[in-house]
Amino acid sequence: MEIPEFTPNGWREIKGAGWLALVDCNRSRDDPGLVGPVKIAGKLYECIAVKRTLSRRPTIHRGETIGLLLKD
Repeated sequence: MEIPEFTPNGWREIKGAGWLALVDCNRSRDDPGLVGPVKIAGKLYECIAVKRTLSRRPTIHRGETIGLLLKD
């Protein structure tokens, strides 16, 4: 299984929930494979949810900034 890898655009601490890593999506649509192990800046994390940041479109598009909620 290939682990998705991202370069963060920013980080936000979510009190009691972990960290939100803001990344550019490298997929052309929603991908349930993003929940689970991911690499952010070369470090392995457990992604527990994908959050939309700006767009209200029904699907995530390549290049769109998304938030990955990472287990603390």
